[in-house]
Parts: sequence; structure tokens; C-alpha cells
Amino acid sequence: MVNLEVKGIVAKLLAQENLIVEHQQVQTAQFNVDTRVLTLPIWERATNAIFDLLVAHEVGHALYTPNVDPPSHIPHQFVNVAEDVRIEKMIKRRFPGLSKTFYKGYSDFHDMDFFSVEGEDFSKMSLTDRVNLHFKVGAFLGIKFSAKEQPIVQTVQDAETWDDVIYASELLYKYDKETFTDSKEENVPQGQEGASGQADQQPNESRSDSPTDDSDSDDTTSTSPGSSGGNKTGDVSDDSDDGVDPDSDSEPSVNTADSMDTRMRELINSAGHSSQYCQIPDIPLDEIIISNKEVTEKANGWWDRYYGEHRRTDLFDMVEQTEKEYLPYKKSVQKEVNYMVKEFECKKSADAYSRASTSRTGVLDCTKLHTYKYNEDLFKKVTTIPDGKNHGLVFILDWSGSMGHVLGNTVKQLFNLAWFCRKVNIPFRVYGFTNSWYTDDETKHIASAIQNPLDGDLWLERDFRLLEFLNSDANAQDFEKQCITFWNLGVGYHQIATPPGLQLSGTPLAEAVMCLHKIIPTFKKEKDLQKVHTIILTDGEAQTPAIGYERTCAYTDTTEVMATYIRSHYKNTYLRDPKLRTTYKLEEYKCVEALLRNLSDRYPEVSIIGIRLVGHGDFGRFMRWAVPEYNERERASTYFRKNKSVGVNIPSYSKFFVLNQNSLNTESEFEVEEGAKKSEIRAAFKKSLTKSKFNRKILSEFVGLIA
Repeated sequence: MVNLEVKGIVAKLLAQENLIVEHQQVQTAQFNVDTRVLTLPIWERATNAIFDLLVAHEVGHALYTPNVDPPSHIPHQFVNVAEDVRIEKMIKRRFPGLSKTFYKGYSDFHDMDFFSVEGEDFSKMSLTDRVNLHFKVGAFLGIKFSAKEQPIVQTVQDAETWDDVIYASELLYKYDKETFTDSKEENVPQGQEGASGQADQQPNESRSDSPTDDSDSDDTTSTSPGSSGGNKTGDVSDDSDDGVDPDSDSEPSVNTADSMDTRMRELINSAGHSSQYCQIPDIPLDEIIISNKEVTEKANGWWDRYYGEHRRTDLFDMVEQTEKEYLPYKKSVQKEVNYMVKEFECKKSADAYSRASTSRTGVLDCTKLHTYKYNEDLFKKVTTIPDGKNHGLVFILDWSGSMGHVLGNTVKQLFNLAWFCRKVNIPFRVYGFTNSWYTDDETKHIASAIQNPLDGDLWLERDFRLLEFLNSDANAQDFEKQCITFWNLGVGYHQIATPPGLQLSGTPLAEAVMCLHKIIPTFKKEKDLQKVHTIILTDGEAQTPAIGYERTCAYTDTTEVMATYIRSHYKNTYLRDPKLRTTYKLEEYKCVEALLRNLSDRYPEVSIIGIRLVGHGDFGRFMRWAVPEYNERERASTYFRKNKSVGVNIPSYSKFFVLNQNSLNTESEFEVEEGAKKSEIRAAFKKSLTKSKFNRKILSEFVGLIA
């Protein structure tokens, strides 16, 4: 089996350029000189040697074949033969090790008789056919040329520029045309001799008249072994618009090239799977993000109307009771928040002092003058401590139904982190992703990118939104109001009714990561940040995003873009990043991993931290999904059972923390009833120390990542 991803990397290395390499179910290879996309057919039946040869051959065209149209007075086949000789010679000159690759590949071609020469008499072949065989599989055939033909063969071999190729192909074409005409004259009736004679009298154009790079051309080069990259029309075998009819009885042809093209198509399994390529669309954040002000007003307004209209004062008392739990909790966690602040300042200061530099001032230090006999350094010194980096945090909260049993504790942990950021003046945003948003006005907040995606765009559902729960820009009064509303929605989710549009939904985590591609640079620019940390609080699994594709309606003959999930008739689906010129394989239920890797590559200064709270029985299921390596999973499980938390290495995350929600209790005060026994006091004290140690260990690890 040929690894297409590895072959794509090989193509980039050979081109010494970060090309975009795509593997598609197409008939011929194509190279777009503007977008720098190299499209390779999926040669499913090719050996590794043949695949390597074909990749090297196409890279040769990408590097050396100019973006010009071949001359119309010479059939493409003749230009293709001469150009193949030139680009293969130049790619082997650039990478001498490819000589063995070409030898092995053409050896396989010869063994499979791709040129249909088995049992053929080479002396009866045209010169161009023999030249094509000589430079491709000549080592296996021993082809000979006459004294008249040898200069033409040498001209083909010595071609270094595109103009040289045009001149050499013109010599091949004229020679074969003369030979072909001479062989036809014996069978031509006497009355038609003049016509063929007239055809032989085409003027011989000199090399200086050959086309240059100023010729008009399209953007796409279509190539294949035996076909020149100079052709921009899309199909190298289509010569109908060249001014020369290759099927005409008066025109010579290159039979070995025809045979090669036919057999090359046999390597492509037309009934097999194709590859699908997609990209992240330009997402209008102002339409996707629901501001914290709107979330707060919607929630509080709905609660007032709902409980007031139904006169359910008992339930309204539940809202007030939930709010009453907020202030005691905020007070109880201040020790942990202050501990995080202290840890952050210590680690930040230590890092700053480690980069401090000391230099002389040129001013004498009077306190050292008495040491002049044995001390040469009598000058004052100054220590320069470089400023720390400006930090910023973006929190992404999973607002899905699967989070219901851990939502309250997850929101509490998020509050701890938000209050920490507030104390150390770190800008932050807290978003929750949902695909159940709607408003009373159905025409409001319908994003144009959602309603009008392009072909190949990753699809955003109509009701997908990012709910902005907290924003560091709010003043103290507004921030407190936001916190109470967020507390009621998260911690009080199971106690009070949830407003429409704010209920837990599906898991559009992939769509949220796509939005980070625009949120992060916007946030950095707005706050003048040097380092942004992205904290994702999720249960890990996410639904597979849909992909837009064009479909033509048979009845109206109009084209529309429809949504489809990763389709079964596509063997591989890849995310394409035009800026980085890289692709990432998307697998069902693992799309988030590829999207996060792309995010890390696009913004290497961003650290991505994952946090997941697990309940009874959830840890084992999560570890089997997240850590496939058995020994690593066992080590993490042993550590988790002892410490109730563990940091695991999950691809695309800087660190992923798994916490036991049953052990999360920030209330670590030492409290016993009056008159308690010694054993009860001892147990309470031990419990207090254990919980305090657990909480501080988690907070210390987290602070260490962002300091």
C-alpha cells in the first residue's frame, strides 16, 4: 500500500517549496502556478517505485516547465517527449539520488510493457518513438540511431530551456513528418501527390521565433509522464485546438506516448475512492458571537416573564436560592485564587530574573574605592530585568447535553480561573458553544457564512453560536451581574428552568475551534497581547462537522451548495490551509484533533490546555478514547486513582487535565462540631489537608503552564 501522505511530503521536499499537494481521482496530474497546488492522481495500482518516479516527474514539471502554451503548429506529443527529457535530466541533476529512482520505476514500466514494444521491430518505429524509449527505457532495449538522426537526438538531450525544447520538438516533428510522408507516397494515387507535396513545404521556423514566456496562458498545468507541463488546457491528450489534427492521415503520431497514456489510466482505479479537500471559511464573528450583555438580558428577562406569568413563586424562590449560593462560594475560594496569584507572580518573577542582565554604568562606586589594590571592578553596575509577556486567556466551555452531570463543577472551576485573571489583570473571554441558539426574531443573527458557504468550506450549522458568558472588559458591577447569570445557567442548571436558546445542545466543538482562527488574532490585536492561552473545558468527544459541496439541480439547471458529512465514497478527507500550504487528515470523530493541530501550527505562540471533569466510570472510557497506548494509559490510571487528577498528553493539546469531580471541594476549612472526639478531629484535619493539597496541586500545574 502506498502512503499518500508520505508521498505528498516527498513532493514538497523535492520541490523545496511548501506546495499544497492533493491526491484526487483525476486522469492526469495538474499544477496550479498561482495557488501552488500540485494535484496528483491516486495511482492505486502503481508500485512504490513507479509512484516515486511519477512524483519526481511531476515535481520536475512544477519546477522547470514554464506557464506558457506550446506552439500550435507542433502536436503536443512531440513537445511532451522533448520536455520530459529536459525536466527529468534537470531534476536528476538537482537530486542525483533520483537516478536510481527513475531506473527502478522505468524498469517496472518496461516489465509491464507500458510502451507496448514487446515483439516490435524498433527499426520500423518513428524517430520520436525511439527517442521517447531511449531516454526512458533505453537501458533495457539498446535502441540505435542513424547518422542523420543522431544530431536530432543530441539536440533533444542538450535542451536546457523551454525554447530549446520547442526547437528540438520541431526537429522531431519535421523529421517524422518527412519520413511519414515518404512512406505514404507509395500508396497515394497519382492525382493526390500535389496535396501531400504541398504539405511538405511548410516553412521552417527558427528557434528565435519560438514562443516565449509572454504568451497568454491559463493558470493550471496538466502533466503526466510522457506529457509536457507546458500544456495549460487541462487534458494533455486533447489536441483538437492546436491547429494540428493528430488523427489526420497526413500527420505522424507518437505511438509509445499513446500507449503510455492509456496504460497510465489503468493505474487509476476509476471505481475506487477519491479524496476530499476542505478549508475553514471566513467566519463573521460579529454574527456568530452572542455578546455577554445579550446573554445576560435574555436569561434574566425570560426568568422574570416565565415565573411571573405562571405565578410560580416557589420556583422563583429557587432562582433566588441559587443566587444566594454564589457569594458564599466566591468567598470560600478566595484562598485558592490568592494562591494562584502568588504562584503566578513568583513564577513570572523567577523567569524575569533568570533573563536579567548586569552591565557597568561608568560611574565609580565609592563604597569600593578602598579595595583598589586588589579589585579592578570599582564601577557601579545596573541590573536590567526584561518586562514579562502580556498574557491573555480564551476559555471555550462545552455547552452540550453530555456535560450535564459535570456542568456545575466545571463552571465552578471556570469561575476560579476567571477570578484569578481578574486579580492579575489578564484579559480574558469565556465562550460557550451551542447549536441550539435562536431568538424571538427568526431573522436575527443568521450568519451569511452559514447560509452561503462555498464549495469545500467546512459547514457551520444555522443555529451554531458562541455564547459570551464573561468578559474582562466589563466594570465591577456588570461583571458581577454576568457572574450571577452564568452561575444560574451553569451551577443551577438542574434546579431552575433554562431559557430557550440557552439549553444544553449538541457538541459543535469543531466549529468552535474553527472560530478560534479568527478570535485569537483579533483578541491579540485588540489587547496588544504577546501570548494567548486557550482553555477548552469539554468532555472530549465532538460531532463531525459537515462540508459544503456544489450540486447542480437537474430540474432547474442551477448550482447550489449543499451540506454533507465526511462522505463514505471519499477514501480520505483533508483540511487544507492555504496560508501554511499544509493539509491535515480529517477522520470521523477525530476532526477536532486535526483542527487543533492546524491552530497550533498557525499560531505557535498559543498554548492549548484541555480540562475535563469525570464522574464515576467516566475516567476509564475517556482514557480508552484519548490514550490508545496501553502502558501509558495504565500509568495515568494509577496516578489518577491516587491523586484524583492527572495531566495526560493528548495530541494537539499542550496539556490535558483530567479531574475527578467527586474530589473537587474548594471548601478546605478545618471545621468540627463542638465536643467532637479526637478521632473526629483527626479525620477532619486530615480531610482538610488532603483537599487543600489536591486543589493547590491542580492550580500550581495550571499556573505553571501560563506563567
